[in-house]
Amino acid sequence: MSKSAIWTPELDAVIASPKNHKVILENDKVRVLEITLLPNETENLHHHKWPSVIYIPEGNDFVDYDGEGNILIDSRKLTNPPVYPIVIYNDNDTLHQTKNVSKTKSIRLIRVEMKR
Repeated sequence: MSKSAIWTPELDAVIASPKNHKVILENDKVRVLEITLLPNETENLHHHKWPSVIYIPEGNDFVDYDGEGNILIDSRKLTNPPVYPIVIYNDNDTLHQTKNVSKTKSIRLIRVEMKR
């Protein structure tokens, strides 16, 4: 489970931010999400319960905020921008929300959450 202080089902990504998080497969072992943020869109505050693997086929600039509104990552300020496509393992995910700062390109990714 996430290292968030308290797991609250209403802040699960699919419940708290359903416009951006779509379940494309779920069983007792995994939940696979397709995540989309339109240009200049900010998703609702949420968290993820399970460790995950995230596949990002192509990227553009984003800002990720914690539950208090502090910037966790601003991709425009990275000294070594990622080379896409990328695959990331995420052991835990605290309360956060992401803003797509592009005015023209959507952000799309696949997140595989491992329930066991």
